[in-house]
Amino acid sequence: MRTIERIAYKFEELEPKLQQKVLDKNRDAFVKDNWWDCVECDWIQILCEKGFNNAKISFSGFCSQGDGASFRAELDLSFILKGFADYQELLKPEYCLKAIVNLKERNGYYFDYKIKLEIESEDEKLIELLYMCECDLNALYFDLCREIYKSFNDEYDCLTSDEYLINIYKENDIEFWKNGDQI
Repeated sequence: MRTIERIAYKFEELEPKLQQKVLDKNRDAFVKDNWWDCVECDWIQILCEKGFNNAKISFSGFCSQGDGASFRAELDLSFILKGFADYQELLKPEYCLKAIVNLKERNGYYFDYKIKLEIESEDEKLIELLYMCECDLNALYFDLCREIYKSFNDEYDCLTSDEYLINIYKENDIEFWKNGDQI
């Protein structure tokens, strides 16, 4: 038997070009296996607090045209519309306000989500109010989708950043061989 001695290096002891190689090689190390769970759980809670119950969030990202986020949820219209003073009239029981959610799915992702409201009334002013309410609800929905996507994108950017990886290497005393391979 023989013993071979090799020198181990901390990340900061590697040559700058080798440091960059190590970072590039490990860029996606922390964005595998459900890295988005915390962000998703936070948003499910936020959506519930806004009247979108039992939300199921879908997203794709972050380098392609068409990437984004969307969600399906049960709408608590009486709760959601509390934030819209102009639409309280629609909540009267005699109008039987209903939300119909039109949602298309492609490859497991949801897009073209549109909230459609229906009431039992032929009053033109009420119908116009209903249309304005639909527009505001859909604007709220799309704003929430943009915020959700931004949260996922921010988390992804953080987990793939040089700073994050370097911090992981330092906090965990990760060492490397002279060629940059992790020990």
